Amino acid sequence: MPAVPIAIISREMRLGGRAFYAATLLALFVAYAGILAITFGFGLAELMGSAAANIMPIALLGAAVRPILRGLVLARPVIIQAVAHAAFATSFTMLLYWLVMVLLGVMSGRSVVEFNVTPFRSPAAVWQLFQGLIIYALIAVLVHAEALAEKMRATSRDIASDESDVAPARLFVRLGEDIRPLDPSRIILIRGADDYAELVTASGTHLVRMTLATLGERLGARFIRVHRSLLVNIDRIGRAEPAGGGRMLLHMENGEMVTASRSGTRLLRERVI
Repeated sequence: MPAVPIAIISREMRLGGRAFYAATLLALFVAYAGILAITFGFGLAELMGSAAANIMPIALLGAAVRPILRGLVLARPVIIQAVAHAAFATSFTMLLYWLVMVLLGVMSGRSVVEFNVTPFRSPAAVWQLFQGLIIYALIAVLVHAEALAEKMRATSRDIASDESDVAPARLFVRLGEDIRPLDPSRIILIRGADDYAELVTASGTHLVRMTLATLGERLGARFIRVHRSLLVNIDRIGRAEPAGGGRMLLHMENGEMVTASRSGTRLLRERVI
């Protein structure tokens, strides 16, 4: 399977994704069907219908209450959240109870417009109401967990961004038979050709056996790929001017002038304040 579809599936299966909730509802459906089969010995058609009558209201009410909790409740003070959860839990439980009764009545009726609704008897009613409260609590916990997971992912991205702006550690290059350290901040630009790259500094050049892509990853955000075969150190750009066609002409500190491609120019413009 291609990498992009795998990434999409992975993203959707994480907490809050559509695939995650679809899998959760499928698991609940199987659980309901198993309990009903053991308890009442229903046939396949009646088993599927009864399980669906229990799952459909959960899916509908869950889809309705989730955005309300995320948009209106989570940002409130704790005491207001507690009051809101109490009100929503009561409403959710009663609506779930009513919808399950109606759907079971439709299943046993003559048609979708001609059926009788029979209330649950006392033990079943208590269990159904208790079940509604538990399901609401699970939805509320998942919504809070989603928000926390999103906050943690955002924090991780911020940390990674901050780390990418930190000056990279020194590189080591060969000078004849010697191996000498090279401070990346001294590099003005890097030209790439297949598996080799030429590091250009104010004092000279160094040829290394490493691809431009690998060097870009090691050197971090201070180096921008302005062309498919060229990396520039943004701290070593003297000035820049339009070059036409959505491109930009860069005047480097060592006197060299390089033309950034359209994509490279877009990356440079993102740094403009």
